[in-house]
Parts: sequence; structure tokens; C-alpha cells
Amino acid sequence: MKLNKIFAISLAALAMTACSDDSTEYNTATDVTVSMERTTMEVRENSSVFNVPISVEGTSNGTIIVTVETTPTGSEPAKADENYLVTSNRIIIPADATSAAVEILPVDNTEENDTRTFNVTIVSVEGAKIGSNATTTVGLRDNDSDPYEKLTGNWVFTATDYFDNVTVQYPVVIETPDPDDPEQEAYFGHELYAWGLEGYDFVCLPFRNFSYNELTGEGTMDIAFGDAAADGRLNFGGGIGAADIIAVYFNGAGSLSTDGSVTVTFTKPFDTITFPTGNYGFGLGIVPVSTGAFTGQLFGLYQNMKLERAK
Repeated sequence: MKLNKIFAISLAALAMTACSDDSTEYNTATDVTVSMERTTMEVRENSSVFNVPISVEGTSNGTIIVTVETTPTGSEPAKADENYLVTSNRIIIPADATSAAVEILPVDNTEENDTRTFNVTIVSVEGAKIGSNATTTVGLRDNDSDPYEKLTGNWVFTATDYFDNVTVQYPVVIETPDPDDPEQEAYFGHELYAWGLEGYDFVCLPFRNFSYNELTGEGTMDIAFGDAAADGRLNFGGGIGAADIIAVYFNGAGSLSTDGSVTVTFTKPFDTITFPTGNYGFGLGIVPVSTGAFTGQLFGLYQNMKLERAK
């Protein structure tokens, strides 16, 4: 997923560079300035693309083009193309717009380090003047020293298909709730979500009750069966209609249940998540919104499961 974002961001930069300025009608209003909206900001190293905001003061009657430059700064400097990628250093702001942004993608790694910092500075403006603040200092907060955030990233889910008795593998991405989102911040530090089961981006395996013992180096998480395990409700049509995807438990005889939970474990160096062994497994089922009752199996049933860090 991170590689796809890097590829997309590179294409966007090429497209922006290819645009011609020959027909651009620049702003001619004399009281318009552009500034970096913040003096400082901090994001997680493993976050997705984020915006460094630019504010426009005054009413423009034409296009403004802002050129920014990024430079390493501080005791732990962040380097362009190594610690982060910039979509484009040239920001085109249309007439009447009051804001714009520099899009940046952090590059996640496995190194433990202090927060890395760099400056985003407006170096020139066409169609306006530089305002009172030309620089935002951005901090990339490390996630590798925190066991909770260290579990995020690309993994491979491997299991045995219960019916066909063959090994299946799916690439999954483990993410945390967004601590900057008011609707998700309460779950940060307690839950993790493994997206991509059965090859579907919208299907996840939800892990609850994250716990880690610093002394023993051992941690646990719970999979609660019957818990909604999809990014919103899906409409299956027919007699099912809108429904939630849920994690379901089954015993050795293949009998499905939505009761109970199972605990998975992990230890340093956080490259394997281990499922308990035994005569059980899990799959994904559906619960129609109209009835609230478990309808049946939706996707495969798995045994002998494990999650390993993608190499």
C-alpha cells in the first residue's frame, strides 16, 4: 500500500511539472499575500499523505503560484526522498482561493530514532507576495520505539483453508485508529486493524485490548467474534440487503458461532503475530442490519493462522 502511494505521488509530481504557464492569468490585486499557516506541526512517521497548509490573505483575481523548498533541520534532521516525499514543490492556487497545501508522504522505516524534523519554506511567489510566515517546521514522530505502533505496516496472513486443506496467503496492512480524528482518538493505543483479508481492502480483522509487558517483552491482543470487521456496511442485495461483515469462530466440526474471543500473542522483534493452536479457526460472516442476526459464512474459514511481517 505504501509503495502504491509513493508511485501515485510521483505521477502527480510529473503531471504538475508538465503543465504549461503560457496561458496562466496571474493575480493582479496588490493586497494579496501567501503564508505558511503554521509555524510547526507534527505527524506520525507511519501516517498517510498529509498536508502542510498555506493560507492566502486578501482576494485574488487570478492564479497564484507558490514555490516551496524543503530543508533538513534540528538535531535529528529529516531528508527529502529518504524520510519523506513531496508531491510537488510548486503549488498552483486558483483565483478566490483562501488556502492551499503542500502534500507530503512520510516514509516509514524500522529504525528507532527521535522525531525527525525538516522545514517547508516558501521561496518564491508568482501573482502575490510572501506574507508574515514563510516556514513551517514539520516533525516526523517515530513509531518504532512504541510496541503498539511498531505492529503497524505490511504483513502477510497465512492459513490453511478449512474446506480445501490448502495454504492461502493474503497481504494485509495493520493500521491504528487516527489519533487526530475525534471519532477515533479514544481507540488509539487499544485497537489495531488488519485490512486486506481475502484480498479485499475493505475487510479487516479487528484486534482489541492491546497489552504489552515491557519486562517480559510479551504482548497480547483479542479478536472478538461477532465484532463488525468491515469498513462500513455493505449492500449484498437479494434477501440480505445492507449488512455488517463480522469475524466468526468455528470448532473442528465446522460449527459456526459469534460468541467469545481468542487471544493472539507477539514478542520482540514484532515480526510475528501468533494465533493459538487447537481444533478451532475463524472466518468472516454477515449480519443483516434489518435483523441483527448472524446469517452465515461470507468468506473462507481458516485454521493454522499466522501473521508475519512482509519482507
